[in-house]
Amino acid sequence: MKMKRIFVFVIVLALTFSMFTFAETKSDEEIATELNAINLISGDDTGFNLDGKLTRAEAATFIVKLLGQEEEVQARKALYVRSNFPDIKGDEWYAPYVGFCERNYIMSGYPDGEVKALEPLSEKAFFTMVLKGLGYDESDFTWDTVNSFAYEVGLINDSSYEDKTSDNTSYLRSGVVNVMYNSLNLSYKEEEKTVISNLISEGIASQTVVDEFDLVKVDEVEMAIKSIDVKSKTEVKVELTEDAQIITDDMIKLVDKNDEALQFSLTNVTSNSFVLETEEQTANTKYNLLISNLKDNQNYRYKETTKSFTGYEDPVIVSNYFVISKIVPVSIDRIDVYFTHPINSSAILPLNYSIYDGDTEFVKGGFSTLETSLVAGTNNALSIKLKTGKFDENTVYTLRAKGTTVSAYSSKLNNGKDLNKEFGVSVMPNTPMNIVNVQQVNENHVRLEFDKPVDKSIAQNTSNYRLKDVTNNLEYPAAFGITVTGEGEFEDKYVDVKWLTFTKDRNYEMTVKNLQDSLNSSTISETVYPFVGQDFSENPFKVDYAVAENSNLITVYFNRPLHSDSVNAVVTGVSKQAMTFDPENPYQLKIYVNSSAGLVTGSEYNLNFVTGLKDIYGKTYINVAYKVQGVTYSYPDVIIESAVAISKNQIKVVFDKEISQTTSAAKFVLEYTNSENKQSTIATQAISFYDKKTAILTYSNDFDQNYYVLKASNIADFSNQFTTTSTNTDVIVE
Repeated sequence: MKMKRIFVFVIVLALTFSMFTFAETKSDEEIATELNAINLISGDDTGFNLDGKLTRAEAATFIVKLLGQEEEVQARKALYVRSNFPDIKGDEWYAPYVGFCERNYIMSGYPDGEVKALEPLSEKAFFTMVLKGLGYDESDFTWDTVNSFAYEVGLINDSSYEDKTSDNTSYLRSGVVNVMYNSLNLSYKEEEKTVISNLISEGIASQTVVDEFDLVKVDEVEMAIKSIDVKSKTEVKVELTEDAQIITDDMIKLVDKNDEALQFSLTNVTSNSFVLETEEQTANTKYNLLISNLKDNQNYRYKETTKSFTGYEDPVIVSNYFVISKIVPVSIDRIDVYFTHPINSSAILPLNYSIYDGDTEFVKGGFSTLETSLVAGTNNALSIKLKTGKFDENTVYTLRAKGTTVSAYSSKLNNGKDLNKEFGVSVMPNTPMNIVNVQQVNENHVRLEFDKPVDKSIAQNTSNYRLKDVTNNLEYPAAFGITVTGEGEFEDKYVDVKWLTFTKDRNYEMTVKNLQDSLNSSTISETVYPFVGQDFSENPFKVDYAVAENSNLITVYFNRPLHSDSVNAVVTGVSKQAMTFDPENPYQLKIYVNSSAGLVTGSEYNLNFVTGLKDIYGKTYINVAYKVQGVTYSYPDVIIESAVAISKNQIKVVFDKEISQTTSAAKFVLEYTNSENKQSTIATQAISFYDKKTAILTYSNDFDQNYYVLKASNIADFSNQFTTTSTNTDVIVE
């Protein structure tokens, strides 16, 4: 969670109308007359002495009357005349009023203990007494902040008090009656009861007089949650029915149906709306949002308002064909587009995409208008960012993707027809890219871990890095090499910087500059990152373990990711027929053993990578050895795991093992029952490979049946040594 942020909204121009006080439309004399009519102040033949100063004794009397406690004070006068102030004898007319205020922590004395009841009271001191009478205390305000707090709660309406800290020691009774008047419709702290409603219920103020002078404010709009817009699984926009004076995250509670809290941060606050950046919501789960102590611009306070919503559910399209699955709004100028197929570099080109506002082209796709990149940790999602401008949060846009866009399976989008898909907009601003960790990963590489994928071309510029050996005061003006790496969600988030060998416990500083994220939306300016050298001599590059899958296949696992060139390494100890490397599993190699020299149970094989083995940085290793226990187990048949139609004339076939990459289209045939109830066949026109287990079969004509049987014959394993006579499966066409 982020640090608490407080947002206060004051529109100075609208203060006259939105901050409700009576003093703005009535004279001081009129205000005093109405306070007199409800028994709060007294006058004489000359008036109310509004130009006179207020004594502390008079202030205590006003507070007692304002709180409707004069009857209490008179009834228990003998109690209240006794106070701790040495200058109060008890026979003064004001003694019980002062005593009441002392006992209720509304009034305190001077450092010498005296109350000095007949001396003038300052403005800040009167604010303090009124606020304490309403139930506020030192946890709500201090002497330095009492002016701003009095303005915040509505005792005064002059916006200059929001920043005012000075006191008015020549405070006049005219100011006093205005504050008392403004307080009539204020609520007691953490209560819905107002001062005027309390005076009516206590019989102090006559309802007839209150109505005559229109002293009770009418709340024309009830403060409530107007709407909750669940923008994404981590973003909720909330709109209120009217403007609120203040919104803080501690006023908000967000829980699920089991009353378990959903963590959030408060962002994008306006006077009547805000955004909750939540932890990931559970789809179709009911959440309750409760907001406490909201206060509108008429100073009406609402103890709580609540509304429920359902956790975000992605409007996902599921299809075996190449279409857009969903569009996720990310920020004010970025969306992430998810497809049903893996995509490659050609599908990422911005020329394939345009954005429309209704029938009007909002952004024409191109390198000058859009930044595009693969979403980290996926093979089927594309980030699209506006190069200039931003989306309008109140508009629903349409993404138009060209039908010529091709997936990694070589399938055309939407069977070759342009595809339109609507999307909403996130109000979240773009967050800057940050380096979240700096760590030495081997004897001469330091890894920079970013929270976003980096622009690889910029990151690979060695002049963007400098190194200082602080201990020996040596500087290296540029790196010796750069490798951008990372797997899964960390793809392209790791930048491994090569230097000379580091020395254990020596202090270093690496300077990084000019790096950008993959969408070029943020730049890291020159920043220095300190680290301490480590010793990796006890953690050399090695085989972690190796296992014989059968008599002719060994899988070898290494303690560091490999370079793809390692597939050409020279291996002894077994008779190698072929070797494969999978970029999705960079820590392993598969060794196919010659069928004439297969492994045997009970035998141990001294596997040795003599030369050609490289780590991800291209460093070559020799004589990396490991002992493997043999097994006597024949190489199993190749089986089709699944086959699905992925376009109007293509089928994706997934095998349970790596197969020969020279397998021909002629080895596959489709069978179906024709309209005459006879078996017919369709020859496969072409074959391509997505990976070593996945083949894409293409046919000359579009499918016109809903059901086929795919038959494969004489399918060889990757090493071309073992052949499966036949393997069949059903194919359902959408």
